[in-house]
Amino acid sequence: MEKTLGLCTPPTVVMAESAQILPIPPPGHRLRAARPDVLYQQALTLHRVSRLEEAESIYRQILQAEPNHPGALHFLGMLRLTQGDPSEALQLIERSLHFCNTKAVYYNNYGAVLNEWKQYHEAKTAFENALVLDPNYPDALSNLGLVSEHLGEPGHIAEHHFRSALQLQPNHRDAMRHLVDLLLKNERYEESLPFLERQVTLEPDNAELRHRLGVSFGESGKISDAKREFQKAASLPGGKAVWKWKHLWYCPVFFENESEVEKYWQNLNRDIDAALEEKPVYDWRTLPYDGFTHSFQLPHHDRCCREVLEKFTKLFAPSFPFERPTYKLYRLPAYACLDVVNSM
Repeated sequence: MEKTLGLCTPPTVVMAESAQILPIPPPGHRLRAARPDVLYQQALTLHRVSRLEEAESIYRQILQAEPNHPGALHFLGMLRLTQGDPSEALQLIERSLHFCNTKAVYYNNYGAVLNEWKQYHEAKTAFENALVLDPNYPDALSNLGLVSEHLGEPGHIAEHHFRSALQLQPNHRDAMRHLVDLLLKNERYEESLPFLERQVTLEPDNAELRHRLGVSFGESGKISDAKREFQKAASLPGGKAVWKWKHLWYCPVFFENESEVEKYWQNLNRDIDAALEEKPVYDWRTLPYDGFTHSFQLPHHDRCCREVLEKFTKLFAPSFPFERPTYKLYRLPAYACLDVVNSM
């Protein structure tokens, strides 16, 4: 922010429906009587910076003077949705469409409210109407893909909508997130990598995104890349320290040659030894997500896995708060049976 003579210049916001730029009034500032169009721009400005109570007050002031003002009706509806009242939001937005049915953004937002009500068929129609008005509207395309999934339509339909949104706006975060979710759900890990990498570029300090990228690298057999992302995720706010060792879960299915197998096993033993020395603390209830188990690919390398598996067992043992069972031998006249009695 520029400074002149020790005073900060007021921030400005570009309106959603207008190129006009208005200064944001200080909190608690009382607006003098003004034309509804001026008040409307002021309300949008406050809405965009999440000063919702002030924006709501001005929207309602406009509607007292002009009960059928479509913009005030519509964005008051969106505000009420944010405030947790989807019922009033739906009524207001439907009224706004009655007075103005030529704005794609209105139909897109209407679909979003219908989606909250789980009225997926009606939401789909709303998003399609938005695209009739503006075929190159990435928000509506992304939302149409999401509601397609809710309706249980074939996955390629939603995927097409997400990819179309990203062609129009390559960094569209919702479309990217929905597409990644779809690809991971279908175990298309390698295809998800460029989108996950783009997400991480946009949000480099998001621990969960880096964790997901690590998973996709691991499932694609790129162990060193998985290790880098898991360790980065573990170090970020919101990350978990145990993610540092999650790359131990993964083992490539195929190797180029015997030397690659040897290199993998050397790195595996080295990192397990380092983990044992650090003694990470796991929660057995979330071990498959937060931690790891040994890879089922290990026995397929024509190598003895006993030593490695014993290390894994030693690593995980403190995470399970169960005592070993005790055994009692009951001798009966005809036979002996072994009964296991848990000492818990």
